[in-house]
Amino acid sequence: MKSTRTFSGILAAALLITFAPISHAEDWKTIDGKCYQNVTVLHCEPDAVTILDKNGGALIPLELLPDDLQKRFHYDPEKAKAAADARMQQEIADARAMRAERVALANRRQAEADESARAADCFAGNSPEAGSPSTAASSSTHYSMDDLVGSTSSLQRDLTDPSYHTMNHLAIEARSLQPDANDPNHHTISEITNPSP
Repeated sequence: MKSTRTFSGILAAALLITFAPISHAEDWKTIDGKCYQNVTVLHCEPDAVTILDKNGGALIPLELLPDDLQKRFHYDPEKAKAAADARMQQEIADARAMRAERVALANRRQAEADESARAADCFAGNSPEAGSPSTAASSSTHYSMDDLVGSTSSLQRDLTDPSYHTMNHLAIEARSLQPDANDPNHHTISEITNPSP
């Protein structure tokens, strides 16, 4: 009976040891005096380690860790400097790309606002004033209604042009046409509306 209890006690202890967490929460203090409690390491790079702690998360440079932690994460000053330089270059490139994207977005919004203003001016029948923000509308492909009306009133008619006809001219021509009764294709309106059997 006693041996059975001893065996079950040993088995329980072995199970506890087997399923116990391998790492326990640590508290870190960097060489510049910052404290991190209940540290969990998420990712390690040649120059820094990313952690979760009691207050959230942090990216800690390996050079700021005490010697025992530097050894654990295989800190090499030369590799750390190269990795830090690469990270800085990437951050600069990201910042430039973000700035360029903000400028492009601002330009798009300005262009949309200008187009809305031009549309509102056209709808209201206003012509853009010289020097106003909508003078871009006076490009070679855009004309206000005032421009078009002024242009049509100043057009010179070329009466010698054989394709030019006024309404009066067309009416006179229509009256002067004599129907040719011998033309087999000639039909009067009454013939069309009352065809013979």
